[in-house]
Amino acid sequence: MERPAAQAPRCASCNTPLKGRFCHKCGERRLFPGDLHLRHYAGQVVNALTFAESKLWRSLLLLITKPGELTLAWSEGRRVNHMRPIALFFLANVLYFLAPFINTFVADFENHTHLQWYSEWARETAEEKRLEQNRTPAEFAAEFNRRNTANAKLLIILLAAVTALPLALLHPIRSKPFATHLTMGFELYSFTLLVNMLAVGGLLILIARIAQVLGHDITPYMGESLITPLFLLLTGQFLYRAERRLYQSSWWAALLRTVAIFAASWVLVVIYRWLQFTITLAFM
Repeated sequence: MERPAAQAPRCASCNTPLKGRFCHKCGERRLFPGDLHLRHYAGQVVNALTFAESKLWRSLLLLITKPGELTLAWSEGRRVNHMRPIALFFLANVLYFLAPFINTFVADFENHTHLQWYSEWARETAEEKRLEQNRTPAEFAAEFNRRNTANAKLLIILLAAVTALPLALLHPIRSKPFATHLTMGFELYSFTLLVNMLAVGGLLILIARIAQVLGHDITPYMGESLITPLFLLLTGQFLYRAERRLYQSSWWAALLRTVAIFAASWVLVVIYRWLQFTITLAFM
């Protein structure tokens, strides 16, 4: 008497017959009896942590040494060995949001009301709001700055996304899909936040603190006159090298486009600061 053929195992998610360790239809992994044991679970945790860590370090290395490579790899479908640019950006944004000592993109109340193209309108609008709330100027400014710091850091997401617009305009429409320009915007701001703001900015603050402990005040030498040219230089070399790698631009075209992106970014930052002020004031 013949034994009935063993029934093929089925996928737990879509009920498709399995022919290997993974379902060919939905990708679900076949569950084995040992998978529920504590030893296997511990191994999975260790593997997840080390794999995520290795992807992060490889991504950071590419971000610094090969600008544009993360976006290029993403656009070509090479996505296993490192983080996707948008995931890296969100990680960078969370770290930037949690760093109380880095507020480069944050314009305080004084800046909004005296140093921007919309300052006259900002002063009038803020004064109306202050009188409605019956607060002193100092109380109103302090509350604005507290709320604005969080809003400004969150709005970096919007600033990174709209950077895709000048990138798309500066390159032939058929050269890259818009999603590639969008991804490059996230990679650019990953570099800006992780390298310029957190690494270099944090290092300068640390050097100033150490010097202060040793009895030397070097903070007057570490203001805008040092930080701005340094950040411009770092960002400029990143953009130039990304142009060469991702868009295959000649050296002179990459140089011209780098200057153009800087100009467009300045306009976007101005609009971003107006948006900061408007949103913060609206929710006070």
